[in-house]
Amino acid sequence: DTEDKEEPLTWSEGDEPSNFCDWTIEVQRIVHEQESDTALKNQGKDNNKYNNKHGGGKRGKENNNSKNEEPCTNSNVKCYHVHKAILSVGPRRSDYFATLFKQSHLSEFATNTSHIQLESSAADSFPALLDYIYTEKMIKFSAKNATALRHLAHYFGMRPLWKQASAFIRGDFSLDTAATYLSEAIVYHDEKLENASIAILAENIEEINRRTLTKLSPSSFERIFASPRLKCRSRKLSDIVLKYCQTQGGSVDMSLLMKCTRSEVMPSVSRKAALPLLKVAVAGEQKAGVDMSNTHNVLRARCVETCVEEW
Repeated sequence: DTEDKEEPLTWSEGDEPSNFCDWTIEVQRIVHEQESDTALKNQGKDNNKYNNKHGGGKRGKENNNSKNEEPCTNSNVKCYHVHKAILSVGPRRSDYFATLFKQSHLSEFATNTSHIQLESSAADSFPALLDYIYTEKMIKFSAKNATALRHLAHYFGMRPLWKQASAFIRGDFSLDTAATYLSEAIVYHDEKLENASIAILAENIEEINRRTLTKLSPSSFERIFASPRLKCRSRKLSDIVLKYCQTQGGSVDMSLLMKCTRSEVMPSVSRKAALPLLKVAVAGEQKAGVDMSNTHNVLRARCVETCVEEW
């Protein structure tokens, strides 16, 4: 009789737990100041602690909500109601929670709640992690979520999922996806993926969409230009640097400009970029309080040379 058939247990989100839920996972999104003008002061500054392995009494980053504050009313906090038996048993179990649920003396058991802070892409991917545990569904990986899911799998002790995510990244990694993987690898301190991304971007920088390059952080842009794998014609490189400076504006300081335009990688500049780059160089010198007009191994001199040739 279909009416007598029991519905499978499911996790739920929000204020109302689904049937027989006996644990809550409170996930707080780490908001960095540069991500939003409305970010709370000092929120998300301690994300280096996030990589602590589970064990003992430490269960990820503790949420600092006061006792009088309703956690799930915060837009950066989501509450997931789950079942301890499902999270800790079976081929898709989490070793993290399996270990936690054996230690009833921990503070989490006072409220039957785990408080965990996650970077944005990991917080967005957390429901997919729960679906993976609860159902037979395969996770839909993408360049935007694969690194975060692999990090979650490692953090929560889910080796099969970690292997799946790693296999997807190996197959999906290409010039088209390298910039995305670089950004995510930096967030999750994946040095191997960082280095691979930098290498492929440096070797093929002329082929990369300019819009993709201008979205890179200044530190990532600098690392590409510092890579021994960098391959690009000098004048083409000057066009790329100009576009980046025009897009990033004040984020490009004199130090970054000098590193990206050093004579070893950019002995000459294009006619198109010469005058605009000269203005960028002069503005950078003025902002830094230096005068390099009488030196030769700098961007200003090469821009002037090209402008004179053009005239």
